[in-house]
Amino acid sequence: SFEWALSPTDLSAWVKPMDPGVGAWSTASDMAKVLAMELADGKAADGRQVIDEKALMARREPQLRAGDKSNYGLGLYVEKPRNIRVDWTAGHARGYTSTMFFLPDHGVAAVMLTNVGYPNALASRFQRKVLELLFDGRDEARQDVSRNLKREQESYAKELAEVDLTPDRAFLDRFIGTYRHPIYGKITIRF
Repeated sequence: SFEWALSPTDLSAWVKPMDPGVGAWSTASDMAKVLAMELADGKAADGRQVIDEKALMARREPQLRAGDKSNYGLGLYVEKPRNIRVDWTAGHARGYTSTMFFLPDHGVAAVMLTNVGYPNALASRFQRKVLELLFDGRDEARQDVSRNLKREQESYAKELAEVDLTPDRAFLDRFIGTYRHPIYGKITIRF
């Protein structure tokens, strides 16, 4: 049988080599403050101008095409699903996904932080659900999430069926040892 042991580590140490790309840690509350500042044209809650309004608006100008119906500004995607302007950005690292978006013409913003891996269907369905609640009322997001969940469950079951959950000792012996990785640190596998 295997013996599992946790090794203490600084929770942010593994991401250090990837800074500044994924090294910004935040909370939904703090990200909501950023979104409120976006909607207030660069002003903080106390009315101070913390980002020049002209510079802020320049971020929202499309700089290049990112898809059939999507453009990329400076750090923001700029889209018009169903003719409603949505500016958004997302980020991810192993085990974490974030998305935030705002509707500058309507004074609405939202943020979602999840403990899943890479960008997933939930993020786009979250945005879709907000648009449904505010505008058209069609319940497409729920159906999409159900369909995606069913597909992922089927894929997981298929993959699991191919896994031998009782390998013999000879199979496992080749993995025994200590390994080091610059991002993930040290791991020791032993019986």
